[in-house]
Amino acid sequence: MSLFGTIDAITGKLLCTKADCCNAETFQQFLTYVLKEYENKHVVLVYHHAKVLKPFIRENNHRLTLLFLPPYSPNLNMIERIWKVMKENVLANCYHETMDHLMDSIYQFIESIDKNPEAILSRIQRVNMLIF
Repeated sequence: MSLFGTIDAITGKLLCTKADCCNAETFQQFLTYVLKEYENKHVVLVYHHAKVLKPFIRENNHRLTLLFLPPYSPNLNMIERIWKVMKENVLANCYHETMDHLMDSIYQFIESIDKNPEAILSRIQRVNMLIF
């Protein structure tokens, strides 16, 4: 099971989808979901390299800008900060009897973020980046 996610750096809104596996196809589905959520807006996403997505990216370059970060720099990626908090609160030293119980805990964590975006923004905005 894989989670794809991104955070709106202005509002703190978390967009998250679950997939059975992590590959170019499921990531493209996530990108399509993000573009649909922000219809008629230009989206800037922190991203990793995946050559298979180049046609999709070219096709949507009028609405999608990908920001490539240096390797081994997860602290610069806002969603990595959220995944870290989730791991600390949901996964670390916690026993989940079944995958369903684990998923319930993850969904509760995501719901808590949706209910309190200000807390998330305060956590992720500790890294100040200027993008030109």
